[in-house]
Amino acid sequence: MTNTGALLVNALRRSAGTEMAAAVLIVDAKDEQALSFYLHYGFVPLQDSPMTLFLALASVR
Repeated sequence: MTNTGALLVNALRRSAGTEMAAAVLIVDAKDEQALSFYLHYGFVPLQDSPMTLFLALASVR
């Protein structure tokens, strides 16, 4: 896992472990490389905007 991947996993675990009232995390990929990165970690692109992706926080828990 890259340092960037480790940072993402840490952020997801911290977000999922809080009392925060959130169901998903939404990100905007800045380029194709970023898109590939997020897809690798299970993010799903929005149908109408494929560079915007989401991940259900329940999948992190």
